[in-house]
Amino acid sequence: MGVGLWNCFTYASPNASIWVTGNARTVSVFGFTENTPTVSATNSIVVDSGCSASLGDLSNVKPLSLAGYTNDTQGGTSPPASSTAPAPRTTTAMSPRPPPPPSPST
Repeated sequence: MGVGLWNCFTYASPNASIWVTGNARTVSVFGFTENTPTVSATNSIVVDSGCSASLGDLSNVKPLSLAGYTNDTQGGTSPPASSTAPAPRTTTAMSPRPPPPPSPST
C-alpha cells in the first residue's frame, strides 16, 4: 500500500517541501504547488535513494532532488540520479483503462 498526496500545497517551507525517505515505496504526488519557499529552502521534492515515487502536475519553485526511482507523468521516467532542473509545467494525458473482457456465457 502506498501514500498519496493529491492537490496539496506548501507555504514558506524552510527546507524541502516533500521528502520521501526511509525506503518508502509507491508514493504518489499529484497536483502539488509550492508557494514562496524561504531563502533557506533547498528543494521542493526530495526522493531519497531506495525510495520510489510518482509525480505529476507539479508547480514548484525550488528544484527537485530525485535520487530514488521516480515516475514523472509529465516527462517520462527518470533513473536514479539527482535533478536540479525545475519540473516541467505541462502535463501528459494518460490513456484510459481498457474495458474488461466480456464475461463467458453460461
